[in-house]
Amino acid sequence: EARKTVEKTKDEILRKAKEDAERETASRLRAFERERHDALKDLEDGITAVALETARGILAKTVDADVESRLQALLLRQLEAESKASDTPDAGKQKPGAMPELTNVRVNSAKELSPSDREALLTALTSLGSAESAVEFIVDAELLGGSRVEFADRAIDASLADVLTAMRERVAELAAETAPKE
Repeated sequence: EARKTVEKTKDEILRKAKEDAERETASRLRAFERERHDALKDLEDGITAVALETARGILAKTVDADVESRLQALLLRQLEAESKASDTPDAGKQKPGAMPELTNVRVNSAKELSPSDREALLTALTSLGSAESAVEFIVDAELLGGSRVEFADRAIDASLADVLTAMRERVAELAAETAPKE
């Protein structure tokens, strides 16, 4: 009888020890997988940051007059589209001529704009309801190339920095889509 009790106690101790060991192993495995996942995410983020910074450096070195001209043309097309949209009665905007005057318009550009580029932008902004005196021109090298116009509650961006931001956001989306499900 005592032998059976000892044997039963031994089996119970072994069963509990095995369960404890399995739980501990599973817990450590989960912790290892979390750490591995975090390390891989940090590595991926680091690689993405290096790649985007490299692209930024390359863009900064390769922007020339042709690229600036194309970005300026893009900005003017976007401003023209904005003007047409504000002229459309069903766009929820006021009718032409009744548009309130825009104040505090900022034009940020990667480089000093030429007089002809300034004039073209002033003409486009005037069609949106801005007085020429309300336009402030600022050089912001962080844009890398192109310009960004800020007015009212909107911004129209035709800069290379905007392209890089879009690339960064897309890379983050792709990383989230391809990340293993936990």
